[in-house]
Amino acid sequence: MLSFVTIALCGTLNVARVAPLSAAAALEAPDRHVRTLDRRVHWLMAQGVSHSRTFASLVTEITSSDVIVYVQEARDLPTGLSGRLFLLPTSNDQRYLRIQVRLDGLSPRDAIALMAHELQHAVEVARAPDVRDAATMARLYERIGDRGLGGHWYETQAARRAGRQVLSELRG
Repeated sequence: MLSFVTIALCGTLNVARVAPLSAAAALEAPDRHVRTLDRRVHWLMAQGVSHSRTFASLVTEITSSDVIVYVQEARDLPTGLSGRLFLLPTSNDQRYLRIQVRLDGLSPRDAIALMAHELQHAVEVARAPDVRDAATMARLYERIGDRGLGGHWYETQAARRAGRQVLSELRG
């Protein structure tokens, strides 16, 4: 009888580990892949996963990847930029990204849509396992994106769509 209980318990534990977290739970998990230290950003992300399927799917996809994303509000972004994504240097198999967003003057809906736009960029990196440094990230965006004015930034149609879709879902 003891053997049966042990086997059943091990099977249950394995199933629990494989089952995907909901997007809302993924934002709260100790090993979460989308992180912030900013209360306002956290609240906005929680609203995003609660009210937008697209936002939730972005968080879910990042959670199932080897990418960890830190989202922070930044008031000092260069003129004309509302958000940006950085690949942080690392010496292990985990990849770290930082998203900075300018939220001043934005409604909660617009702020969530902006974060979705940047999270889509994080998903683009997550889907490209070869992106490990600035050079490979630049090659990715040369391939999938459009170069912005001045050539120092890129934009993708997928990120534009994600932002628009989330805004539409939030408007109901």
